[in-house]
Amino acid sequence: MEPSLSPLRYYIDVREPSAHLLRVSVEVPVHVWPQAREEGAVEFFLPVWTPGSYMVREYSRHVEGVTAADAATGNALVVVKTAKNRWRVRVAAGVAALRLEYRVYAHDLTVRTADLNEEHAFWNGACAYLWPAATSQGALRDLRARIEVLHPTAWQLACALPTESLGPGRAVLHARDLDQAMDAPVLIGTLQVHEFTAAGHEHALVLEGLGSVPVPPTLVPDAQRIIERSVELFAGELPLDRYLFLALFADSGRGGLEHSECSVLLAPRTTFAPRKAYEDFLGLLAHEYFHLWNVKRMRPQELWTFDYERENHTELLWVAEGFTSYYDDHLCLRAGVLSRDRYLEVLGDGIAELRQTPGRLVHPLANASYDAWIKYYRPDENSRNSSQSYYSSGALAALCLDLRIRERTDGARSLDDALVKLYRATYGRGRGFTHEDVVRALGETAGEDLEVFVDSLVRRPFEPDLDAAFALVGMRLQAKTENLPFLGVTFRGEDLTLASVVAGGPAAQAGLAPGDEILAVNDLRVTKANWKTVLENLAPERGLLRFLLHRRGRVLSHELRPEASTITSVQILAQPEANDRQVRLRRQWLCES
Repeated sequence: MEPSLSPLRYYIDVREPSAHLLRVSVEVPVHVWPQAREEGAVEFFLPVWTPGSYMVREYSRHVEGVTAADAATGNALVVVKTAKNRWRVRVAAGVAALRLEYRVYAHDLTVRTADLNEEHAFWNGACAYLWPAATSQGALRDLRARIEVLHPTAWQLACALPTESLGPGRAVLHARDLDQAMDAPVLIGTLQVHEFTAAGHEHALVLEGLGSVPVPPTLVPDAQRIIERSVELFAGELPLDRYLFLALFADSGRGGLEHSECSVLLAPRTTFAPRKAYEDFLGLLAHEYFHLWNVKRMRPQELWTFDYERENHTELLWVAEGFTSYYDDHLCLRAGVLSRDRYLEVLGDGIAELRQTPGRLVHPLANASYDAWIKYYRPDENSRNSSQSYYSSGALAALCLDLRIRERTDGARSLDDALVKLYRATYGRGRGFTHEDVVRALGETAGEDLEVFVDSLVRRPFEPDLDAAFALVGMRLQAKTENLPFLGVTFRGEDLTLASVVAGGPAAQAGLAPGDEILAVNDLRVTKANWKTVLENLAPERGLLRFLLHRRGRVLSHELRPEASTITSVQILAQPEANDRQVRLRRQWLCES
């Protein structure tokens, strides 16, 4: 792409990292705005969210010092803020191009924001690029952009956009349009780059922030196998030439965000050991890579064309994220990263968590998807009672569908086939998918009408018959309980302050509320250290207990009757009486030879 053909010319300077400021300017010819001369003004906007993370994040709150000038003469132009994320520039006759300058405060290390310090620079396009907007609503989407980056000469730059080096500390990125610019985060710093080939295509693990932590020699081979199993699932179709995993490591934090030709991963520096932590990281890698097909290409109709300035609601995140959550662990199983027993343990943990989430009975999966913007990313003390995760519950819905398809087709087909069918019928024809498309693809794969079954999973209280589902492959669930009276509470931090109270549980019935601090039980002082021991000694017969509480500056007394022990884990076990057909389907599902 010739730079002269790019009407937007961005310059981003990160050579003063201690200031935590991206210093940005953009030069734009006035003619890109069709009505600029008639209205005497042009307008820029900044997205309020970034695709893949469904919450309005108000990125414009970090923008400061916006000024404008005639690009040819340097004469100042008037800038007026017209909305929370929009700026209008007045242009007089004779101004052929303008230059907008501003700063972006960057001190938030997540996969969806921007962070600049002495160690690295990282940003998503939605945080950084003020983009030309129509003067009423909407964006000017099809403009090409040239993004020149100035950075410390000792640092390296990684980005999925076409990149050219202009020498030490200077690079130029090229974006073909708004969507590509917003879909290609930039990472600069002291990078460990591990390049490899998988499924016949170039890939790279770009690691930053590990410090002295060594990279396990198994990381690249494990990633290769996960990638190859993913590509096999989609019948060998890999819709790109090169893919980057941009992996950020810090003292804490975990997350991932998918993009069309890369993903961003955030994990603790200690993520490579013990083994479970390493498996968790590989599961995150598998999740984001699977999004190459499911979300970045095949995606709900409501997300087909992104509106970057407001919520884009859909009831189908249980497919977009839930199915992906099912496959991240299953792909690790197929790749040999997770053992059979470990995979079943992970599934059992998810089932135990579901059974401790009352919100699944009041907030169906379709609603949880639609309300992601106001619920999932804004959890509070009542979230467990009022909603459920379209990730984990969606994964269990996918499990039920997968086992049913395998049983109905005697192992000839699986959920894999339904996903490929949906991919080709929607993305393959240049459109997003609907609920009806999903039901049709599932039904055609299973050879039966699954509309009622799917609706029972996603439009009603989420109480799938998991015992029946596992029985299809000759398995059963066995719940384990903790020998501790069940109160229906969780604690916050290091003391006995209640973080949440389970609706309908003993504590809720006794009048306890989030924010209460438990001081004593039956006149015995309790702390986090002795809490379980005191409770076990005082409540062997589940009789009434007297709780002394601190609530908003007052000391109160409440009586509470504990219930029987609560489920702490669920095991998934083979049924000894399973017939040959069930055993065959089970072995196929669990990738056993």
